[in-house]
Amino acid sequence: MVSRYGVLALAESMDHVGPMTRSAADAGIMLQAIASHDPNNATSLPRPALNLLTGLGEGVSGIRIGLDLRYIEDDVDDESSAAVLAAIRVMEVLGEEIVEVSMPETREYTGAWAVLCSAEATEAHRATYPSRRDEYGPWFRGWLDKGSKVTG
Repeated sequence: MVSRYGVLALAESMDHVGPMTRSAADAGIMLQAIASHDPNNATSLPRPALNLLTGLGEGVSGIRIGLDLRYIEDDVDDESSAAVLAAIRVMEVLGEEIVEVSMPETREYTGAWAVLCSAEATEAHRATYPSRRDEYGPWFRGWLDKGSKVTG
């Protein structure tokens, strides 16, 4: 929905841009303002954005949310897990129906994500990496080093 033109690329097929706000209303307002077609970015929205504020004041009663606790508790620090669970309790109080679900296991795909993302990042930074490799921070330099070892 939002152009990536001018954004420092990480992985072409995975990058996305959007607002980070304190409320759903603010997110809708911001996204409405920045979502549009950009001739500089072929992956941007090809038409005007829908009205993202429609129905905002109608509440959330009756909305169902699927919840797989593994994604909130397994390998997640306690503070983050507690914050997400607190938010879910608020949604439930507001009338949303929380439905326990079992999502497919994704651990086997995590390694593939890292390979694809690092390879795409290396391609996105080809103008400055490896020629200016030492100007990158240690973590991202290592990420690009990993991606440079991936071939078609």
